[in-house]
Amino acid sequence: MSEWASRVSVVKRMIVTPAPVITDVRVRRSADSLQTSPALHFRQAPGVRRMKPAFLYFDLGNVLLSFSHERMCRQMAAVAGVAAEEIRNALMECGHSPSLQRQFESGQINALAVYELFCEQIGVRPDMHQLFAAARDIFEMLPESYVLIEELASAGHRLGIMSNTNPIDWEFVTAEYPWLRRRFQHAVLSYEVRAMKPDPAIYRAAVSRAGVPAGQVFFTDDRQENVEGALAAGLDAVLFTSAADLRAALRSRGILAS
Repeated sequence: MSEWASRVSVVKRMIVTPAPVITDVRVRRSADSLQTSPALHFRQAPGVRRMKPAFLYFDLGNVLLSFSHERMCRQMAAVAGVAAEEIRNALMECGHSPSLQRQFESGQINALAVYELFCEQIGVRPDMHQLFAAARDIFEMLPESYVLIEELASAGHRLGIMSNTNPIDWEFVTAEYPWLRRRFQHAVLSYEVRAMKPDPAIYRAAVSRAGVPAGQVFFTDDRQENVEGALAAGLDAVLFTSAADLRAALRSRGILAS
């Protein structure tokens, strides 16, 4: 076993250690300064008869909230004192298969293990809490999506979130935007179910929590491969590109009034 593989093996045993909790309080952003989301295309799985959805799932990133990996890399680089490209390589590319980001979001390793492996990769040990604070402060609310969610929730529709995410980001966004907990009955999170979209396992978990047949579960995501995965699992799914077009898709399904 190589020296690197030995270090990885040691660090992965840290998975039993609880992830560190960061308690910094941030001011909620005003929707007035935020950009709107992009348009939407949708189609029905071949041979599947559409039923009126009884449960509606939404992706988190770039559907409910915008985010930027570039911003994350810049902010982490400022804390670590290295180039942003080194941050991207350490988290998403070099030295790890799968990447550290993917291992973290699929629940294979915890935050402490991510930190240790990250430090090994970049060759410095920045303050862990400052590093994680920089990594997660990358989200902004999409106001048109927020208005749509409020409308759907007020009308009594059952709502959920299905997201490829990690505990650091999830803790941050639910503290920053408390409506994410208030308006959604279920959150199917990749690190908890140990499966990332478009793995069929995460869609099975979502259907199970919804408590209705897959054909009555609606899902929208901004990534085509995740929509295709949902369709293959029997869900009714559409590609998100704007809240306005999502409204049209929901009207066509009898969820919103024409």
